[in-house]
Amino acid sequence: MIQHVIQPTFQLSNGVSNNTLDLIFTTQQESVAGLDYLPALSNVSKAHLMLKFNYILGDSLPEVSSNLKFDYRKGNYSDLTKFISASDWVELFNFQSVQCMYDTFILKLNIGCNRFVPVIDTRKKS
Repeated sequence: MIQHVIQPTFQLSNGVSNNTLDLIFTTQQESVAGLDYLPALSNVSKAHLMLKFNYILGDSLPEVSSNLKFDYRKGNYSDLTKFISASDWVELFNFQSVQCMYDTFILKLNIGCNRFVPVIDTRKKS
């Protein structure tokens, strides 16, 4: 299991957050993208911060064993380029940290590779 929340999520009365009370667990790192820590929903003195994130459902990476590898020589790079170019990067990166932007880009690239680059089993001889 992967725990995605790495910063404190509970705000004390002095406005300082020092306890991580909210957690997001997944089985794949790529399941959560663009995690943001936002202010508490109300003006109370003690409160949980809001967590905003994208949970990737349909196009998440399949579990690939160490015997399965992308066959990059046979990739459809024209369609992969169109897929990457179709993303609204300004919107996806808006108000994101550099790490979140990187994670979002890598996630999008991995989704594209799963669609447009075939996978081969290295145990089988071609």
